Amino acid sequence: MTMGEQIAAVIVENRAVENWSNPRPSDYELADAIIAALPSMIPDLVWTVDARWPGSSVSFCGLYSIEEQDEESFSVSMADDTLHWFDTIEAAKAAANAHHRAAVCKAMGIA
Repeated sequence: MTMGEQIAAVIVENRAVENWSNPRPSDYELADAIIAALPSMIPDLVWTVDARWPGSSVSFCGLYSIEEQDEESFSVSMADDTLHWFDTIEAAKAAANAHHRAAVCKAMGIA
């Protein structure tokens, strides 16, 4: 059963009218809308400064870390052990947030 089918089944189960025991096309449309909204509901990572490292090192639970290499270069270590480079810390955080959001969506079976 797909996620959309599961959500449509929950919609039907919670319906007060008993003669609507099968999902209708609008139930599947609502399920699709809910699934489409899920990625934007995943909050951004909360970053903290790691006092053990000098400079501008920040991390999130040790899964993602950003280190300032110089004034115009930031390295990001991702949870999947890849390393990426960015010109600003904002771009580095945005990339880590996007990576995290994609990983959560993948775990939920959302493409």
